[in-house]
Amino acid sequence: MEATFIAGAEDTHHLLEGAGHTAQDGMGKSAEAVEKAAKEAKHQVELVMPAIILVVWTASAVALTYHTKWTLSSHGAAFTFPVFYTFITTATIFLGCATIMIIQKKTNTVGFTQFREQWKGILGVAVLSVLAVASSDASMMYIGITLNQLLKACTPFPTMLFGMCIERKTFAWPMMLAVLMIVVGAGLAVPMDDATGSTYGLVMAGLSTLFAACKISLAARLMSDSANNGLTPLILLFYSSLASVPVLLIWFLAIDERSEVPEYIAENPGLAFVVLFLASIYAFLVNLLGNTLTKITSALTMTIAGAGRQIGIIFVTGVFIEHTFSSALNWIGLVIFVSAIVSYAYMSFNAKLKAKSKPFHIGGQAKVGAAAAKFKKTSATEKTPLNA
Repeated sequence: MEATFIAGAEDTHHLLEGAGHTAQDGMGKSAEAVEKAAKEAKHQVELVMPAIILVVWTASAVALTYHTKWTLSSHGAAFTFPVFYTFITTATIFLGCATIMIIQKKTNTVGFTQFREQWKGILGVAVLSVLAVASSDASMMYIGITLNQLLKACTPFPTMLFGMCIERKTFAWPMMLAVLMIVVGAGLAVPMDDATGSTYGLVMAGLSTLFAACKISLAARLMSDSANNGLTPLILLFYSSLASVPVLLIWFLAIDERSEVPEYIAENPGLAFVVLFLASIYAFLVNLLGNTLTKITSALTMTIAGAGRQIGIIFVTGVFIEHTFSSALNWIGLVIFVSAIVSYAYMSFNAKLKAKSKPFHIGGQAKVGAAAAKFKKTSATEKTPLNA
């Protein structure tokens, strides 16, 4: 009987031991499943986030375009002070970046060594940003939105050229052909009646296109080595806005706007506040999200995305608001322009085009750590908002 009891106890022990192993195996598999699900969720977020940023950036850019035209137009708010307008939006961008860095301290990588090594590139981005925005705003006072956007839609062409020179990229011939057709289509779509309306407005819009293209490529080059130099989109925007504020302030004080702006604000304080507040919000979102998209995709893809946004603005404004397309040639140009954008998007989506960029240091050479080496390896292929 004792032997039977001992045998039964041993069987019970083995049974409990087996149940314990089974439970542990189940918990192990459950943990693996949870970890796998977490990785998959993270991957999905990484895929979707660029698209979300692109949508918000596009909406903000469209709102800023129409708001700026209404603000600076004599038929709108008649706030005809482009330099002060740019100064206020740039100062707001600087304060917004500083606030984010204070609230989320881990985003703050600002340092004296960083600025000393990269000050030339930072100053270059700041000056180009000021010139691009100020010249674009000035053109809005003399030409319509349709013509302004058609000229700015040619930005991918100089961006590609600057990308070759500044970022040391190479592009496959289908991409170059698509960009060339964008320019050709935009040129044919320009309504000649509007084009002869204001030479000054055309020159300002053209200069804005060149400045913006160069700025995008230089910013992309600086941020391509952010793992090493710490120039994330937020930090670069902070530096460039900080450097732009005194330049714009001096510019404002040196021209007639210094006496005209106080008079306008005294007569229309509420309107002036609304105009500048909305412009500041839109500009902050456009610049921060624009820098972020430039980093997670590429400079050329960023300008193509901007051109895609301009398709909608050009079509809606030119057809339904300003009624600027008056000839068959304009419509042929629009078809070519849209087809070129779609062709590029198709090629990018299928990952057939790869643009390579080397790490870049302006004004200083730093050690490249393991993180930087890893970043260089993974950033060689151009991405798009759909496959980033």
